[in-house]
Amino acid sequence: MTGSRRPTPSSPPNPLAPGWSITCPRCGARKPYPGFRLGAASIGERVLCFCRACGWFRMGRVERVPGA
Repeated sequence: MTGSRRPTPSSPPNPLAPGWSITCPRCGARKPYPGFRLGAASIGERVLCFCRACGWFRMGRVERVPGA
């Protein structure tokens, strides 16, 4: 079978959304946003996440990282 080769990516895809983070509303700990944001312009978006600093599930704020 000729022509059935799959192209190999030059670098693995980045699973994190560059320039975005999740902030814990209780302790203020930050971690990178583990998803993608396409054309995101919302204000006040929250997602359920586990905060390792608090040790609880929280509704973390999705925020743009300053300077990114």
